[in-house]
Amino acid sequence: MKRVKEERGILLGLAKVVNGKFNASYKVVNVTGRYHVVAHFVGSLKYAESWSDPIVEIFERPKIFVNLPNKIPRGYIVEGKLRCKDLPAEIKVYVDKDVYRVLKTNEDGYFRFKLDLPCGIHEIEILYEGGNYILPVEFNTTVEVGDVEVWLSNYTVIAGRDNEIRVCAFFNKKPVNFSINGKLFRCNDTLRIKPDRIGYINLSFEVYGFRKNVILKSVAETIIEYRFIDNRTIIFVRDSLGNPLNGTVYVNGKPYELKNSYTEVVCDRGVIYYPGDEFHLPRKVELRRQNFPLILLAIPSFVIVGYVIYRTYCRLDVKFLKEFDDLPNIWKVGEEVRFKVRSFRDWRVNGVKTDKLVFDKAGEYDLVFENGKIRKVFKIRIVEDYGNAIAEIFKDFCDDSKTVREVFGNRECVRIFEDYVYGGKRGYTRKDFIRVFEEVRSCLAES
Repeated sequence: MKRVKEERGILLGLAKVVNGKFNASYKVVNVTGRYHVVAHFVGSLKYAESWSDPIVEIFERPKIFVNLPNKIPRGYIVEGKLRCKDLPAEIKVYVDKDVYRVLKTNEDGYFRFKLDLPCGIHEIEILYEGGNYILPVEFNTTVEVGDVEVWLSNYTVIAGRDNEIRVCAFFNKKPVNFSINGKLFRCNDTLRIKPDRIGYINLSFEVYGFRKNVILKSVAETIIEYRFIDNRTIIFVRDSLGNPLNGTVYVNGKPYELKNSYTEVVCDRGVIYYPGDEFHLPRKVELRRQNFPLILLAIPSFVIVGYVIYRTYCRLDVKFLKEFDDLPNIWKVGEEVRFKVRSFRDWRVNGVKTDKLVFDKAGEYDLVFENGKIRKVFKIRIVEDYGNAIAEIFKDFCDDSKTVREVFGNRECVRIFEDYVYGGKRGYTRKDFIRVFEEVRSCLAES
């Protein structure tokens, strides 16, 4: 086979001549264009050699791959890849026989676009018209476009308690099966959850391959205790997970500041009220002096105070030393994970007494803090590159029905996210991670 008749060419193979005829079939790989197929009879004792050189044109047969199921939500992001030699290439998208969009692939053949159609049945055609010795190829399908809705009976759960939430999912107002964080549910099913911490919990709903994130808030109950010592009342405030609380507590409407979770007042009757905060429920209790048995009157006040302090501070309080309290617990391989622990008793983390840990491999880890009687577990994540941590920030707060750019606009944090996810950029630092977190948090606060 020769591109130019006079060149040496490529030997495709040998064929056997029977009764003056031969039949041969050869596969040509990674070759396109116009060629001379030269058949050379080398001759024999009876016949002289002979040549034949018909011209053939060899075309590439491209392939196209598209992630387009038969049921999609409005605003669905279509992703696909064209496999051929002539890249980047032009792709045409037809919806119900009309041109919807013309776009170009990147140099690797990948393409991505938003298919925002009204609810109903639509015919979709994605066409590559071919090129220089490349055949055309098309992808055809019929899709039902609908609105995906999820419903929860409650978006706030109590940490440390068994919570039951009724959950439903709908496609075009019709109930459908769905999954939450990979677990299958039926419409009007019950989600049972028992958080071991306060904060935000991400639920990833999946309906017909489409993911929608829903955020639950995990809060703790407030516990108010008080003790009478002489003419004073000592008030202690903690949450149901055992963590001491600070802030302002009101006694008969008068504010008192909590220091180290307790305060003193000169009052023995009325109402104690703690207003709560973002992750702690408000609580109101009645303040009333009880008639104690005479034997208790003989107990010295310092014994009572000591007992109260023991009840209050014989706990395990862990705080990670990071830039912001609500910053996700993510660090890079080789970095120090530092924390501060307050405990009345001797404590260990993963069996070792230390205030810092270093991990040499990426992944999710459990940090187990124990002081003999109390055990607390915290999950952290170690990444190879902080770009991965940046992507996690958007994963928690973005709805998959919209792109990151549609939610946050043309911001610096969006550019950093797109450079990592779509541009393959690496080498991000913790400083980049903090900058993106602050900008995302600021944007959410504005909305």
